Amino acid sequence: MSTIAIVYHSGFGHTQALAEAVAKGAESVSNTQVSLIPVADAEAREAELDGADAIIFGSPTYMGGVSAEFAKFKDWTSKRWMEGAWRNKLAAGFTASASWNGDKHNTLYQLLTLALQHGMVWVGLGLPPGYNHSKGSIEDLNRLGASVGAAGLLEDFGQPMTQQWSIGPLISWTLPSSGTHARIHAAEAGADAALAEFDHAVLQALRETQTALDRYAQDLRRLQSLKVAQEQAALAAEQNRRLYQGGRTPYLSSLDADRSLASSDATLAAAEAQVSRDQIHLFLVLGGGWQDNATATAAPTAAR
Repeated sequence: MSTIAIVYHSGFGHTQALAEAVAKGAESVSNTQVSLIPVADAEAREAELDGADAIIFGSPTYMGGVSAEFAKFKDWTSKRWMEGAWRNKLAAGFTASASWNGDKHNTLYQLLTLALQHGMVWVGLGLPPGYNHSKGSIEDLNRLGASVGAAGLLEDFGQPMTQQWSIGPLISWTLPSSGTHARIHAAEAGADAALAEFDHAVLQALRETQTALDRYAQDLRRLQSLKVAQEQAALAAEQNRRLYQGGRTPYLSSLDADRSLASSDATLAAAEAQVSRDQIHLFLVLGGGWQDNATATAAPTAAR
């Protein structure tokens, strides 16, 4: 027979409800014995922890981490660490908080670190994330998308997703609970925010594209004018060179014409470089370059 010890702290009963749900799931496996051990009883029930094949840790998430009571238990386990009493046991963890995120992952990482400190073998949640695509539902398993361990919302424990009402044995209907309503409103607000962000991004793209096109057209016209000026300067320099060779103009006149040609060449080269930069900027804008680095980096992360 396999034995599992679930050691947990619960401040207001929510984490206890989750611990009991974990125990119920474990007991559904044949030849499995489960013990629920509050952290306050851990020292008195040390033998049960030492004799268990697996230990599952549970703590509420308070201020982004385990509760003070669980932290006290964690420090107490150093005595078991010194003896290697829990080495090679299986381990897992769960937590809950009042908000959707609540930094519950930090609590799960603390539980994971505790297990690894003891040389235990951590078992993750093993469920794909739910409620993360257009066909998802708030009733999906693992709708918070956890992977290290189980993560729950305090308002969900002990409450059904819907409430059923009836009149007599034949007429009944089902209404979403308050928690479900809140999640629906949150999802709608998230969709509105995403749409507003998309609209802003599109308008930003249009503005930047128009600006890039205007700048490119202006610099292109300037380049054409400079090409004409450079050709005229080259013609003037050639004429002054011939006049000087024929003895009909001083050398300084020819030198000034060559200097003007060199200046025209430099200005033309700078204008051509600017047009090339304008083309690159325009290609970036048309290809999505209007996104800032934070948005471009966050997009694939959110998709995962």
